[in-house]
Amino acid sequence: MMRIFILLAKPAIIMIAFFSFVGSWNSFFLPYIMLTSPRLATLQTGLQLLVSGSGALGGGNTSNIPIHPPEVALAAIISILPILFVFLFAQKHLVAGQTAGAEKG
Repeated sequence: MMRIFILLAKPAIIMIAFFSFVGSWNSFFLPYIMLTSPRLATLQTGLQLLVSGSGALGGGNTSNIPIHPPEVALAAIISILPILFVFLFAQKHLVAGQTAGAEKG
């Protein structure tokens, strides 16, 4: 009985796990408020600190180290890679989980 349930629920479980992973990976507000040192920043919070310190979006460079917009773009791409890899491996199950309720008959 349990084996049948797990096999039928597998796409939905993978879809929920994927969206939970993406939500926790992109969490920004709580770490931004709670952390006291830039050394302890999560990847998303550190990326925001990098963007604000580089002047890439029109702000002034507040750090002593010159950071150029291409370096900020590379950091953004690197921060997206784990989500991209998880999505590529779970894509079949994500599509199956989204269309599971749409089948007729």
